[in-house]
Amino acid sequence: MIARRALGLAAASSPLASSLRAADPARIAVVLSGTPQTHTVFLAAFRRGLTRHGLVEGREVVLADHYLEGDFSRLPELALAIMRSQPRIIVAAPGRIVAGLRHETTTIPIVMATGADPVGVGLAASLARPGGNVTGLSNQGADVVEKQFGFLPELLPGLRRVLGLRGATALASGTIEAEFLRLSERLGIAARSFIMDDRPDFDRLRATIAEHRPDALFVFNDPVPFAHRRAIVAIADSMRLPTVAPFRDFAEVGALASYGANLVDAWERAAWFVDRILKGANPAEMPIEQPTRFELVINMKTARALGLTIPASILAGADEVIE
Repeated sequence: MIARRALGLAAASSPLASSLRAADPARIAVVLSGTPQTHTVFLAAFRRGLTRHGLVEGREVVLADHYLEGDFSRLPELALAIMRSQPRIIVAAPGRIVAGLRHETTTIPIVMATGADPVGVGLAASLARPGGNVTGLSNQGADVVEKQFGFLPELLPGLRRVLGLRGATALASGTIEAEFLRLSERLGIAARSFIMDDRPDFDRLRATIAEHRPDALFVFNDPVPFAHRRAIVAIADSMRLPTVAPFRDFAEVGALASYGANLVDAWERAAWFVDRILKGANPAEMPIEQPTRFELVINMKTARALGLTIPASILAGADEVIE
């Protein structure tokens, strides 16, 4: 019996056993803020990226998907469960989820598929040299607000009052809100913010819109509004309130316009970081990338329902017009 146990131990430590272990698929935990239905396109893009880099599911990698379903109060519990599963790499978005995961591990590499201002919120020492276990892609956050505001007066010539929509605890919302208020004041637009809890009170949102009668709803780059985008846009459209948001996902569900980086591209690009890390790259030394392509999407169906005429100059500059 002792001899057989010794033989088993010797076999387990042999070069052949080591090579078999090394050939086991790498477990990749993927963490998203919404539901499988609302995030299908992102996961599909990530899988395309893996395939492009020769990482075949079931052979080189195994994906374990996790969804918060819009309830960020579940993040601490979910983060602990993911750590217990001991993934080789974690891929997550947005930055608030990344921060929750990083709170539980400083050793497992975390690829941020998208997140606002990772340096400002303490996820990285710098974009060029993150210095920890987090790398990936940033969507710039507050930097995009000025570009969004740039076309607002032309898109909505009578704009006098705007309601900003942000989450209560998003990491970069304070910075984005400050820029939102600064630009509103510069343009002579009366602005105020509506703060959504992790479990939003949509009746309160309706009441606020009815009371303050804004000319537009301006959605922040924030995970809570993003996770509840269908409900938000449905309320705004029912109250005939034009909605401008940072991502095309809003325009696709009925917002008037969106301007920002393409999140599908970001999720596909995240696979490159996974490939490099699996090949031995150190996330601490992998520069965090910023988007280089932004897209303006106009929903003409919504414009017609609101009785709005979109200027020809806006349509000419749009990357996509949804009919």
